[in-house]
Amino acid sequence: MQYKKSFILIAAIFFVNSLSAQVFKEVYENPNFDKQTQNHKKVAILPFTVILADKALPEGITTKELNAQQEDEGRSYQSSVFARFLKKSKNYTVSFQDISRTNTLLKKNEISYSDLDTYTKDEIAKILEVDSVISGQIHRDKPMSGGAAVALAVFTGFGGATNKAKLYLTIHDGANGDLLWSFNHQAAGGLGSDVESVVKRLMKKVARNFPYKK
Repeated sequence: MQYKKSFILIAAIFFVNSLSAQVFKEVYENPNFDKQTQNHKKVAILPFTVILADKALPEGITTKELNAQQEDEGRSYQSSVFARFLKKSKNYTVSFQDISRTNTLLKKNEISYSDLDTYTKDEIAKILEVDSVISGQIHRDKPMSGGAAVALAVFTGFGGATNKAKLYLTIHDGANGDLLWSFNHQAAGGLGSDVESVVKRLMKKVARNFPYKK
């Protein structure tokens, strides 16, 4: 009887944890995507924007320290996503601009990480000399520990529903700034995965829906 009760308790805990790790995914593709992208050759990936809820700010952390952490994490996501796209480049109709060139051109034009949102996507695309721009946002309601070495696991985890994350990945047309494609993903999970493992899970999801496929 005691064994049966323990089994029921474990099953109940697993069920609750499974609910807490539920995800929501929404994909949008511009109805004119094929027409607008028929001549696209080169795509740039921008540093990700990392947003931490005000209520989750660690005590004693300065604004400067927080901004530095967010930029570090945002650039880590940019680098990891770029590497994943390169590995599958033969599957796509476009090539991806080296992020070192992307970041150098941004720096030459005095566009800092914090300035990215003050430019339209077509303005950035013209500066980078690309046909479209991929950008991403990570929204978290709990801080990381240890900088970018530990990131929020947005796809799995059993940390409870109090630790939530939202991810937005978008492609904008470099000619006019039109939204061509978006991938929205929301999940409840816990801390404990590094940027690379989060991106690995992300790219598995994105690969099924990425529009520039051959």
